[in-house]
Amino acid sequence: MSLPMLPHDKANHLAYGAAIAALTALLAPLWLAAGVCLLAAVGKELIDLVGNRGTPDAWDAVATVAGSALVLAPLYLRAA
Repeated sequence: MSLPMLPHDKANHLAYGAAIAALTALLAPLWLAAGVCLLAAVGKELIDLVGNRGTPDAWDAVATVAGSALVLAPLYLRAA
């Protein structure tokens, strides 16, 4: 059985989402870290759309938020 491969672009978004969440969670409450990551994910795609700097893709935003969830979910469960 082979595992599906994550495209390079989506893997980058996943990693950046995890990094943003981890760094923000060090300095702020978990809900704020989640909000900052969501804002970064949507903001990046809006910049791509409006600024013609890249190709906007909703799945990129989903991958970024998924990366933050990988970091924040265990922290939230530990705190509960």
